[in-house]
Amino acid sequence: MSDRQGVPEARLRRSRGVALVWLVPLAALAIVVWLGVRTLLERGPVVTITFETAEGLEAGRTKVRHKSVDVGTVESVKLADDLSKVVVTARMDRNVASHVTDGAKFWVVRPRLSPGGISGLNTIVSGSYIEMDPGGGGEPQGDFKGLEEPPIEQPTQSGKLFTLISKQSGSLGPGSPIYYRGIVVGEVLGSTLTDDGQSVHIQVYVRAPHDRLVHKLTRFWNASGISISAGTQGIKANVESLQALVAGGVAFDTATEGLDTPASQQGSEFHLFDDEAAARAEPLGDKILFQVNFQGVVRGLNTGSSVEMKGIGIGQVTDIHLAYNADTGILSTPATLEIDPSRLGLPDGLKPADGDVQGKFYDVLKRLIGEGLRARLATASLLTGQRIVSLEMVPDAAPAELRMDTPHPELPAVDGGDLDALMGTATGLMKSVHTLVEHVDKLVGGKEMQHTLASLDHVMANIDHLTSTDLPPLLKSLNQTADAATTALGSANHALGGPGQRDSELPGMLHELTEAARSVRSLADFLEEHPEALLQGKSGAGK
Repeated sequence: MSDRQGVPEARLRRSRGVALVWLVPLAALAIVVWLGVRTLLERGPVVTITFETAEGLEAGRTKVRHKSVDVGTVESVKLADDLSKVVVTARMDRNVASHVTDGAKFWVVRPRLSPGGISGLNTIVSGSYIEMDPGGGGEPQGDFKGLEEPPIEQPTQSGKLFTLISKQSGSLGPGSPIYYRGIVVGEVLGSTLTDDGQSVHIQVYVRAPHDRLVHKLTRFWNASGISISAGTQGIKANVESLQALVAGGVAFDTATEGLDTPASQQGSEFHLFDDEAAARAEPLGDKILFQVNFQGVVRGLNTGSSVEMKGIGIGQVTDIHLAYNADTGILSTPATLEIDPSRLGLPDGLKPADGDVQGKFYDVLKRLIGEGLRARLATASLLTGQRIVSLEMVPDAAPAELRMDTPHPELPAVDGGDLDALMGTATGLMKSVHTLVEHVDKLVGGKEMQHTLASLDHVMANIDHLTSTDLPPLLKSLNQTADAATTALGSANHALGGPGQRDSELPGMLHELTEAARSVRSLADFLEEHPEALLQGKSGAGK
């Protein structure tokens, strides 16, 4: 007991508060709860996106982005119940929740090759991701159908959007350049097929200040690749630029008459022509249709062929077909012509000031037809055989008028010109030559010619035999005869004497011969007068 007297005695006392050591786990729990609540509050909506394939998409790794900023994460990738589609579930961030509406669009960004270049190369390293386009707002939505191709991207720079209408887009695609006189002033944004599937709408963007160059009379044409044309000036090849050759492109220009008109508004629609020639041939003003009936062959005249007056294009052929008249039994070839009155350069006094373009133009044509205006087929190129319709003043033309009882007013027509007649003559000559060649071929291959050739071969064989057997002795005999003649001439020369002797005696001999001839003549005259002298002698005849 003595040992425990100095040790104090412990007393148990119940604590009246919380120990401070419990504050640490409580604080940790509070932080966890706060983070959890914060996470729940910051979580955005869940969206499901349907794609054709899940190529490049991974749950937990693939991001949803807008302008290269993460706005969501793919949580799951699975097949649809019918296995035809892929359903992607993505958790969006809270700060973009208000933009997840029925106007939003989603598509997968992966490497793509387009006419404008190669896009999405950065995904080769980072992997594919889903791009989100918020659109223009709308009602909240959770289910979306993903796009297989990126939508038409709206430009952020100042300028105007226009729509080009064409039968097909060809090589044009997003990024294809827009040219004005060889300078890039815009680009193609994309193209869509119309609801009826008959044409394509191509969205193009022209940057400011070049957008003011687009007017009502502006003509757009496809400048892709190499344009090759054959016409009155031969064969031409044109390339807008190397970029247009590779990526395609569109060019445009405005006629001088249209530069004074107001610039076109955004969203205006224009026709896209196949090439520059077709664009410039398009009438600038109102188009008036006419009809021409050609009785002969119209080979070389096609839809789009030029209509010219004095060598200047004023329109084009829009249709040509065969037509049979049951009443007359005549098969003709009516051609429909589309003529632009503004290209005729009419004087101010003849220009319609009241808007009656068609009526005024009819009056002008009636007057010209009365003076001999006629439509005829003309050859535009001998190389290609291309033909055009030429409106010409024909001297001493038969009376005619502008017929108004046909589907379109009918212009009087005449036969082709001198060049066509020359070509017809040349064709006839070629046919005659062909016939002659056929006759010659037939003659050469006939039995008579074969018999003649055999006889000629026999004659040639006889000549060859003669020259090889009989001719050498004959030549030897002729040589001997020539030698004998030479010897005879030498003997005669010796008998007559040398040259000096002949020169001295020849005049005397000629004198004696002359006297002898005179005596013979006198005797002949005497005997003619006295033939009895032959019996009685000269003395008896004198009595």
